[in-house]
Amino acid sequence: MADTNMRRQRSEDRFVATVFQLEQVLKDFGLSACVVVDEGGRIVASVATNDEELDWSHEIPMLARQGRRRRGVSVCEFRAAGRPMFVATVGAALGSRDVGMYRAVLGLRRIHR
Repeated sequence: MADTNMRRQRSEDRFVATVFQLEQVLKDFGLSACVVVDEGGRIVASVATNDEELDWSHEIPMLARQGRRRRGVSVCEFRAAGRPMFVATVGAALGSRDVGMYRAVLGLRRIHR
């Protein structure tokens, strides 16, 4: 039977695995940034193209919880490892950002069980 696991890079280290996940999402969906923050808006992990600034990442929890928008950004709250976390995707068309965001969430839940 063929191996159906599509992960290209692996690591036992959760931080490294998280970065691998975010890098793959960036590549697969043509995004300029993908960032994960905790409830306090502190960056847990992020990947970005050279020209993407993430100095607004502290706003991600507020954006997600209040349903506010930022141009070119999709955000959502999710739970992993028993705690709330937030992910934001930046760039590309809205559909690509949203699908990339949910792909990131699925991977992050797997990594941070």
